[in-house]
Amino acid sequence: MRLINMAEDGDSDWVRLNVGGTMYETTRTTLANLKSQFLDRLLAEDSGFSRPADGVYKIDRDPEVFRVLLNFGRHGQLLLNSHVTADMLEADADFYILGQHVRSAIDALSEDSCADSAQKYFEAKKSHAEEEKPPSYTAIYEELVFKFYFISILLKLQQCILNAVVNPGSIAYIGCHLTYIS
Repeated sequence: MRLINMAEDGDSDWVRLNVGGTMYETTRTTLANLKSQFLDRLLAEDSGFSRPADGVYKIDRDPEVFRVLLNFGRHGQLLLNSHVTADMLEADADFYILGQHVRSAIDALSEDSCADSAQKYFEAKKSHAEEEKPPSYTAIYEELVFKFYFISILLKLQQCILNAVVNPGSIAYIGCHLTYIS
């Protein structure tokens, strides 16, 4: 298969892809490292696909997963982030019809308990961050009002007890009562 010359400036190794709305510019060498039958066919001169007028190939897939796969083509290792799971990688490996070396790395990742631990860590960190949102001003105000009211009740109770101790014969001071105001 002969690959299409993509660049107008004479640099034919560069390819422009729009994956799920995210633009990627990469080299044919990086894409070739994935051994993707889909991408090889898409970029082949005799593919039967017409070259996009703007020179950008559009692919309706998850851009975060594609970023991980693209980095595999560059570095030879799967560099995960908090949004990409092994299952997502497996689904896109099927879509792009990736080479066996990529699939083996994804399979190893699926079997690796550290990958599950990393995903759980990212999920726990995300949910923990969501739980620790600062309280609203209304909640703070209500808490302060409650604390102030509680302290005022304790002060009244203290005053009643002191009066009863100072004036042990006076029933009037012992008979003080507290009411809850809502």
